[in-house]
Amino acid sequence: MERKYIEIFGLKGGSGKSFVTYFLSRELSRYKKILIVDRGYSPTIAKLYGIDNNLTSYLLGKSDKPFTKSDGNITILNVSCNDEFNKLENKKVVEAYSNVIKNDGYDIVLVDNPNFKDYCYDKHREVWKTFVDEDTIKAIAVTSPPLFVIKATKDALKNAMKLFSMRFIAIVINKDTPQPIASEGLEDIAPVFRVSFNKEFMFSSWKILQTPNEIVKLAKFVIENN
Repeated sequence: MERKYIEIFGLKGGSGKSFVTYFLSRELSRYKKILIVDRGYSPTIAKLYGIDNNLTSYLLGKSDKPFTKSDGNITILNVSCNDEFNKLENKKVVEAYSNVIKNDGYDIVLVDNPNFKDYCYDKHREVWKTFVDEDTIKAIAVTSPPLFVIKATKDALKNAMKLFSMRFIAIVINKDTPQPIASEGLEDIAPVFRVSFNKEFMFSSWKILQTPNEIVKLAKFVIENN
C-alpha cells in the first residue's frame, strides 16, 4: 500500500488541530499503522503520550531520552518547532526520521503543525521531500467559530493552495455551535466535517473519551479516498 501523508493545518491556536489529529489517529489505528509527527511549539500529543524529549534535543546531545513512543498501531514522533531545529543539518534530520520510519511500515503519516505558517515550516517541508513522492501535499484544515475566523481560514486555505502546493482533502469545523455556523463556502474547497462543541473535551482526558462521530466519518473518508 502507498503511504498516505497528511498535514493538519490551522490558522490559530485553540482551533483543535491536536484534538483532530489525536482522535483521527486513534480511529485510523483500528485499521492502519499510524505515525504522528508532532511539530507543536508546546507539543500537545507528545505530552499526552508522556514523551519528555524531542528530536532536536536528541540530535544536539542535550538528552538521550526517547523522542518517540508507540502505543498499539500508533507511533508518536516528537519534533517540536524551535530555533535549534532550524539550525540542524537537513541530512541529520532525514537520518533521524529514516530510523523511525524504516522500523515499521506506516500506512498513514499525520503531521500536527503549529499555527500555519510557522517559522520551521520551510525546513520541515524540505526534509520531508525525501519521504513524500509528490509535489502537492495533502492536508486537513481545522477551524472553529467565531465567524470571522471561518472567513479568514477560507482565505488562508486559498493562499496555501497557491503558495505552498497544498491540496485540502477535508475541512473540520470544530466546536460548532448548536445552530451550525455558516461555512462561508468552505465546502467549495473540500468536504466539511462538523464537530459539535462538547465541554467534556476541555475538562476530561481525551484518552477516556469516545471519538466524536464526525471524526469517525472523517477517518473512513481518509481511508477510502485520496
